[in-house]
Amino acid sequence: MKNPFQPLLKAFIDALSKYSIKQEDVVGVDITPNFIRVAQLSENSDGWLLEKMGYKQISDSASLEDIRDSQDDYVQKLRELILSANLETANAAISIPITSAIVRTVTMPLMSEEEIESAIQYDSLWSNILQLEEKLEEYSIFWQVIRRNTAENTMELLFVASKLSEINHYVQIAERAGLNPVVVDVRCFAIRNALKTQKHIFNGTTAIIEFGPNENYVLIVTNDSPFIYDVYVSDNDRALIQTGELSGEQGDRVYDRFAGQVLQAFRAYDAKFGKNMIDRVLVVSPIEDKNEMMHQMRKCLDGYGVELFDPFAELQVPMNLDEIISSEPNTSVFTSVLGLAVR
Repeated sequence: MKNPFQPLLKAFIDALSKYSIKQEDVVGVDITPNFIRVAQLSENSDGWLLEKMGYKQISDSASLEDIRDSQDDYVQKLRELILSANLETANAAISIPITSAIVRTVTMPLMSEEEIESAIQYDSLWSNILQLEEKLEEYSIFWQVIRRNTAENTMELLFVASKLSEINHYVQIAERAGLNPVVVDVRCFAIRNALKTQKHIFNGTTAIIEFGPNENYVLIVTNDSPFIYDVYVSDNDRALIQTGELSGEQGDRVYDRFAGQVLQAFRAYDAKFGKNMIDRVLVVSPIEDKNEMMHQMRKCLDGYGVELFDPFAELQVPMNLDEIISSEPNTSVFTSVLGLAVR
């Protein structure tokens, strides 16, 4: 039996897409298992100004399942945060975890935009690209041609399928807290958007790595075109990351396993587009011991310019918000919420 909820949610997602085109002011709302963070930005002649910011801790050991199963806790914390941060708009840009979406860059025969639209209309394109566990109507699908190679008669197509049921969990939290969700981003793209706060233009290729107990992937960006590579982290390694037990040989092995897959992603990208294409590597992580983490990352990814992503590097930050920022030992945790606020 067809679920009557799905067409309504699909219509809601379509409305979000149209609304976001209007470039309305929004507050970024980053809901993670352990924290909720909010930020509001404005743009002026000198770049981006941080106007509002705040965060609330939920738990030390929550998981993504807790966001689904303990929604009331997240709603209450977000309500408190809206008041304490004195937000000036109810319009919100929210993110969903990459684990709630299928994100792939697919190489396929060269097609025009009209041919792609026709194939989608007759439900043949996505079924030929990949096998989805659920029916197609269970997903909100976004696609973008990010590279055409006329010499080889191929193209690279970014495919993002987000589960409507997962989107609904995060939308409900925001709505119950009194916000009006107008943008929903997969987390990796929210983090990519944070690059826009960098005032100087960087034309090279940037690899963004997220490392943590919940989100692990490599996002490589060239000319604003994203290429996504999954990084598998075992449940045991996730538990060690969650508890911060990454010292000694045990920690070395966790970082080695993670970095080995990152290097595989780099090699796959180089094989597709040319040798030594990656100019810089930025790390985003909730790990509090950032010095040890960066030591490990630089050791395992020797030969690459590995730096911690500092999303405040070129933001104008008022003095009253300095205390919030300085209270966080690893400020890369704010990357996603600032990327959402850019929307």
